[in-house]
Amino acid sequence: MKDIGLVIAALRELSGWVSFSEGNRQRLDAAVEQLERWPSLSEAERKKLKLLLSREGMFHIRWLGDLYVPDFIGEGTGDPWWNYLDKIAKICQKNL
Repeated sequence: MKDIGLVIAALRELSGWVSFSEGNRQRLDAAVEQLERWPSLSEAERKKLKLLLSREGMFHIRWLGDLYVPDFIGEGTGDPWWNYLDKIAKICQKNL
């Protein structure tokens, strides 16, 4: 069963840890607003939001800016911070 609440909670927790640029902060806030009205979104809007909340979107190393780490793979890298981000991306994908 999908749980949008888990995705919202994970993104709110992440926002407390990461200092995003103003543009990325607005994107994160907009994503949470969309999640709060998930049942009313069209299928196209849902797919776009799911892409934003993926490793290719919000969790891509380029999107995270000053948190860039070369060769980020995600789970299994031995770096707890990047494993944490990878798990948040997986929560988003599993629950959307």
